[in-house]
Amino acid sequence: MKKNLFSIIIIALLVMNLVLTGVLVFSIIPASKKTNELVSKVCSAIDLELESNRNSGVSNVPIDKIQVYDIADSMTINLKNGDDNKEHYAVVSVSLSLNTEHDDYSTYGEKINEKESLIKNEIRSVVASYTLSEIKSDPDAVTTELLKRIQALFNSDFIVSVAFRDVVFQ
Repeated sequence: MKKNLFSIIIIALLVMNLVLTGVLVFSIIPASKKTNELVSKVCSAIDLELESNRNSGVSNVPIDKIQVYDIADSMTINLKNGDDNKEHYAVVSVSLSLNTEHDDYSTYGEKINEKESLIKNEIRSVVASYTLSEIKSDPDAVTTELLKRIQALFNSDFIVSVAFRDVVFQ
């Protein structure tokens, strides 16, 4: 009789363990997954912020090793139509910061004025891909994308930053 009583207690504990495991799987684990996703998003946002400051290029180059090249003409660029379906324009003047210590500076940097039309084309295509509200809300996204495109154009990272000297929107 004692063996049967122990068997019944063991089976009852086994069933209770199974029920508690089911509760754990269906209630606690999804909540912890959501918490982990939230923590991951926060961490990735912090990492992106740190990486964008670290990879901006200018912070890695001493100021006396940077030459600023101003594109002489201001450009009037049609912006992408936004929610209001009106045509908007941007008048921009752009400056490029060049690392004079970079190996490619002697190849491209000293003759960058010869490639100005190609650079202007990249500026037009990048700025025209944004709406007025997108540019006003996050101008750094435009300059970051513009920097990547110009670096890809030259297949080099001797250009360390792009800046808008003057920007007027209509």
